[in-house]
Amino acid sequence: MQNNDRERFKEALERQNFSYNDKFKGSLKANKNRKIKEKKIDLHGFTSAKANDILETVLKSSRNTCVTHIKIVCGRGLHSENGPVLRGVVETLLLKMKDYYEKYDVDLNNNFTVVMKQK
Repeated sequence: MQNNDRERFKEALERQNFSYNDKFKGSLKANKNRKIKEKKIDLHGFTSAKANDILETVLKSSRNTCVTHIKIVCGRGLHSENGPVLRGVVETLLLKMKDYYEKYDVDLNNNFTVVMKQK
């Protein structure tokens, strides 16, 4: 990557809305240690190459952390001329990096929920 590309990529990562939500499954008493840490990534407006780079970085950096779920928002492709682009990019990358997570699901809006592997 050239210096200018690095700066733009760094700026894109800083613009991302990484949110961590603490949720509990079931009652607190029964499941004290089942805390879910969710990271949310919104890829709207990014090119497929930049979205691929951002998602790869996020998956690699979240591998050995307390993050248990990653929500990837890529939209339905309503603003793209030829339909959804980012769904294919995200799905291809997830298949390539399947050692980093347990499973993923896609909803009707082409948003992904990735369940990370636990330590």
